[in-house]
Amino acid sequence: MNNATPRPHTGQHPLWGQGHRVNLADLAVTANRPAESADQMRDPLAQAMQHIRQQLVAAGLSPAEHPDETMRLAQDVVQTLSLTTAERAEVLEAFARERFGFGPLDPYMKDPEVTEILVDGPAHVDVERRGQLETVPVRWPSNALLHEYLKSLIQHTGRPLDLANPIVDAEVQGHRINITMPPVSEYDTLNIRKAVGSTRRYLPQEYVAVGGLDWVGMRLLLLLYRAGANMLVCGKMGSGKTTLGRILVEFGARSDTRFIALEDTRELQARVSRFISLQTVMRQERPVTMDDLFTAVKRKRPDRIIVGEIREGVQATPYLMSSMAGHEGGLGTMHAGNPEDAFNNFVFFLASAGMTVNEQFLTRVLFHAVHVLVFVTKFASGQRRVTRIVAVDPAGTFVDLYRWNFRAKHWEWAHPLLPRLEELCYIAEVPVPTPDDIVTPEDLQPDRLDAWEDA
Repeated sequence: MNNATPRPHTGQHPLWGQGHRVNLADLAVTANRPAESADQMRDPLAQAMQHIRQQLVAAGLSPAEHPDETMRLAQDVVQTLSLTTAERAEVLEAFARERFGFGPLDPYMKDPEVTEILVDGPAHVDVERRGQLETVPVRWPSNALLHEYLKSLIQHTGRPLDLANPIVDAEVQGHRINITMPPVSEYDTLNIRKAVGSTRRYLPQEYVAVGGLDWVGMRLLLLLYRAGANMLVCGKMGSGKTTLGRILVEFGARSDTRFIALEDTRELQARVSRFISLQTVMRQERPVTMDDLFTAVKRKRPDRIIVGEIREGVQATPYLMSSMAGHEGGLGTMHAGNPEDAFNNFVFFLASAGMTVNEQFLTRVLFHAVHVLVFVTKFASGQRRVTRIVAVDPAGTFVDLYRWNFRAKHWEWAHPLLPRLEELCYIAEVPVPTPDDIVTPEDLQPDRLDAWEDA
């Protein structure tokens, strides 16, 4: 005969409390419910969430401004509902995620390997992890519930989501989001482009280790930016332009450099001691435009001015004007696949912004204002890699300095440094990179980048 004491139930059943004793109040709650399927068992929780939302609106509480009062109200509401102890805890946890986080998307927002989240209706969610899309098990029971989730997500942005406003672009907790709803899309959709600060951050050595560039190319970029070269980092959407730009800011300039960034969304988020990000504000009354930011930045003693992403004339103009005004080390990102397209896009943006100067003059100015174009490519495998470092010759040509050899699958020098880039290095007192250099990881240390050797 087996005299062993029977093991108590160890599952997460709501009727088991401390010491695995039955909670009679919880038993009464579940006993009074009609027989339900597993899917229907979720209804009390969904109804509880909706009831809390309604009470929150009735009380006029803003979760962002009154987080403690909001949670106390939620706790008071769930106590009045016919829920078990475990269900109350689950509802409060879900409410906290919804109001102070991203709800069911929270685990992916907190995953530093995830860079983007794509919700294509209530039944399909993808995330981009390490450059590859993968489907994740997040679902909404209906498009109506997804719509309510999206409205709660943007409730503090002041931007409506309705038939009159079926497309919304906004920033939520520093992340750039885009929402569409019918009739623009068949179902409600959501794209979240996570802020760089919540994704993986790379040291130059780590960027090299994951195959983004080699030691020689990374030292070349850091030295040129340290010398004050005006750069444009170009590539397709999601190719890693902002990641590389942040590396240049954090490791390619001396510690006493004062940066001011002009951005529509705070994406760069560089961790340097002297870094300010000025952001446009989109609203119907008295919006703050890129022109307003450029006017303000001139009064803030910048050493280097950064324009987050150049996609219209309003961003192209301050980049060009600051470069022409003598501010060294200008930096911006742009969607372009080759040097010709980059400059053609730039001139088109300037023209569309109302510049009445002819295109030939604008192009000539660009060839003098921009020193280096850097092209980043995202491969089918998800690998992001610098494929071209191009010098801009004031004579009106582009010269490949360093490039990825697609056939041999390695980086190589294509041409020595142009004289005007050498001159920048001499003036800034940084080493002049040459094709004969032998580069080690130690050469990427800041003290090595500042080492001046009189030729």
